[in-house]
Amino acid sequence: APRILALGPAGEIEIDRVALAAAPRPLTRRLLARLLRRLSGAEHPPRAAALAGWLDALAAAAPAPARTLAGCALDLSDPAFARLRREAAALPPPVPARPGALWDGRWRLAPGAPLPAALAGAVLGPLGPLADPPAPFRAAPAAARRVAPALLRDGRPLAVPHAGLGPPVALEDRLAARLGLAPARSGRAAAR
Repeated sequence: APRILALGPAGEIEIDRVALAAAPRPLTRRLLARLLRRLSGAEHPPRAAALAGWLDALAAAAPAPARTLAGCALDLSDPAFARLRREAAALPPPVPARPGALWDGRWRLAPGAPLPAALAGAVLGPLGPLADPPAPFRAAPAAARRVAPALLRDGRPLAVPHAGLGPPVALEDRLAARLGLAPARSGRAAAR
């Protein structure tokens, strides 16, 4: 059976639109509702009508404008794969970077791993724009790269674990671990 979900290079979730459309609608509705709740940290699932609209757009397997719902954004520009990420406006503020720090309910600095001295005084939060992203991070859509976790000081990135930039940092993805998400096959995502 094909995997419907995979982890993109910037932590976005790639959704195989063809596999999703082939699955029973009640299953896909539960999957998407669960995914949105886990990604956004919302207590309740989105309204049924809004969720149905997202499912219809995903099943259409045609490029469509991006959509937002429950603090998440869905990139539908690729007819084969949709990309789900956090909506930048819905992100919480950065948190002080220290072992065990949790940001956005998903990204956690490993509790037992001390941070390199170069990261003293840093915060864990969204990366923001990055002028020249390295490959394979470049394969992620720009909007997904901007909300990827980074260690920052004065708004400047010091370490971007997904991009392999800066000193090595043990960053855990609690959502990927909880959902059993595997990385997407390289080269599947197109730069945006």
